[in-house]
Amino acid sequence: MDYSHTRMRILSAGRRLSLVALVGIAISSAGPVSAAFDEGDTQPTITIGSVPGNGDNDDVRARELRAGIGHYFRDRLSLCGELSLYRPTGYRDGVSAKTIGLGLSFAVRWHFVRRPSFSFFTDWGVGFMVGSKSFPPGGTKYNATPNFGLGISTEFVLGWRILMGLRQLHMSNGKGLVANNPSFDGLGGFIGLAFRPGYKEPVPKVGADLPFASDGLLFLVDATYKNIDDENSPGGRVSMDFPLLNSANLKGQLAFYSAELADEMIWEGAVHVYRETPGGRLALGYSRMEFNVFTSDFFNFQIEHGLNDISTLDFIASFERKNLADDRVYGGLFITVYPMDALALRSGIAFERQEHEFFSSIDNLNDAGFNFGIQWSPNVLADVGVSLFLNSGIGYDVTTAGLRFQPGGKRSLRERHRQTSFIPIR
Repeated sequence: MDYSHTRMRILSAGRRLSLVALVGIAISSAGPVSAAFDEGDTQPTITIGSVPGNGDNDDVRARELRAGIGHYFRDRLSLCGELSLYRPTGYRDGVSAKTIGLGLSFAVRWHFVRRPSFSFFTDWGVGFMVGSKSFPPGGTKYNATPNFGLGISTEFVLGWRILMGLRQLHMSNGKGLVANNPSFDGLGGFIGLAFRPGYKEPVPKVGADLPFASDGLLFLVDATYKNIDDENSPGGRVSMDFPLLNSANLKGQLAFYSAELADEMIWEGAVHVYRETPGGRLALGYSRMEFNVFTSDFFNFQIEHGLNDISTLDFIASFERKNLADDRVYGGLFITVYPMDALALRSGIAFERQEHEFFSSIDNLNDAGFNFGIQWSPNVLADVGVSLFLNSGIGYDVTTAGLRFQPGGKRSLRERHRQTSFIPIR
């Protein structure tokens, strides 16, 4: 299986993200202040920025003025619309890149750290620009403008906030309009002002209990349908979480998985021990999988950290001891975001490699890529503890769709995830 394209995407993304660093100063007002960016708030913004180009655009600089408005459809999460004025200048291959353009873009902004007088945020946006001349030279007047940014908002005076940060900007015509599709890429800074919406003291959300609750024991049942290297594999998983030592917040989990693949059966049993803290969870475990004449023993490790009230970060590592093949090491870093009680989105970077290649360069990865998962539990399903999920895996070309039944506990997916422990990344 050829993973060279996947590796190139990861290396490219890594180079771009390694450029993104943020240095900010939090400015507090003299009077008492409170956090903002609550569900239902509306926030007008205006920013100016300068983005120097890189690569073929070393001598090109794009200046921009943006005016927009954002609506917070969830605490800390907003959908923003912006009108932009672009002013590229400089030269590319000896040809003037000077033009002026008008643009419209839409973005999602997430304040992943929120404090009374400041917040850190990230945003992802996409839009378009219409210029007075072709930009870059050799292109067209029409360009798409995807962008990614990191920033800080700080209290300036009561009712106003300063925005400042870094933005990665891409401009190209998306191919198809001309045979040659020159593009502009650059990383620059921006600064601006935001009108601070009125703050309302948040009302604690009370989660309703799901039916079939039991004292101390939590059960989870999955019905799954996988596609593994173009082979269909129906199966299921059941797990039970139980207290081990209440004084140390120590719990255990027993799990069993079975599936059919290529007219053979896969069997896997697992036992995990984990410790819960207010900020997250630490888990250690062992599992054994059998398939035909092949057996694998997995030694698993997981750290989960709650970033804030709508997101968690997971680091997972697993060592696989195989009876008839080289041993392997798995790993991954994942983030799960809960934009609403009924929805969970999970993504991250995962890899696997043979044990003897573990300290080799990244170019020798057996398999690496971006994981993505989604879980949905609307009211009609949440009432009976049921959710639907779809995710991709590593190790093979794997896509999994399934139905999950989790009796007892809370309605929100975040609370349900907090009540069950380690789920292997394979």
